[in-house]
Amino acid sequence: ETWVELSVDSCEQAKKLALDSTLKAKLIKTMADQLGLSVKDVDAVLKQQCPDPRRLQAGRKLASYAVIAEYVITVPPGKTADSVKNSVTSAQMAAFTRNLKKNLASTSLANVTLTVTAIAVPVTSVGITGYTCKTGEACYFGKYRMDTHFTINSQTAVTLSECGRRCNAEAGCEAFEHNAASHLSTCSFWKAGACNIPGGNPPGYVKNVANVNTCEKDSAKRGAFTPVSSKCGRRSSVPVLSALTWAFLMSLMTK
Repeated sequence: ETWVELSVDSCEQAKKLALDSTLKAKLIKTMADQLGLSVKDVDAVLKQQCPDPRRLQAGRKLASYAVIAEYVITVPPGKTADSVKNSVTSAQMAAFTRNLKKNLASTSLANVTLTVTAIAVPVTSVGITGYTCKTGEACYFGKYRMDTHFTINSQTAVTLSECGRRCNAEAGCEAFEHNAASHLSTCSFWKAGACNIPGGNPPGYVKNVANVNTCEKDSAKRGAFTPVSSKCGRRSSVPVLSALTWAFLMSLMTK
């Protein structure tokens, strides 16, 4: 899996292009050409990026309006995951932009200004029956309410498949996050529409997080998400543990 960021002129344009089937098809062809693959081995989902200036800290530059093409690449016989990864990694943004414009030349988008501003390092996705997993993608816990939007099932090491089995047994679990390196939240459950990554840009969404997989239950229908305000943006359960520690200390004082 990898993604390509295309800079555009406005939020309105980003929203429109994210729904454009012609752009999607040509982005797929451009990536397939880059990798020497058939278009049937490449799929993409387009998402719009419209940064909210009210959420930016003073002095920070406003992020670009963009269309994000999220690719899923199936490695065909005769190729290896490493060779495909190396082909993506070696891709030059300027060359990808030129090839995309060439592929768009005979379409209604021929005169639209599109510039590739980022090509992500590919990651190898993991699989678990009944789930679709996103490697390196997650959401900040601080953007959600514990026990309503998420629960921490385990703080000790569990396998990805075991975390999925526990999600299956948990009422309301729509997706789970597995962190192979954390000692705070190795297996956590997302509920009530929270951290809906396939839905596009959920609150606190982050990419390229080491050792993390977020897996959506294929059979689950996402609930309606009700946002909450939060001052915490750290992606960890430290505030949760602090509250538990405080409660423990208070219990000792009253004995």
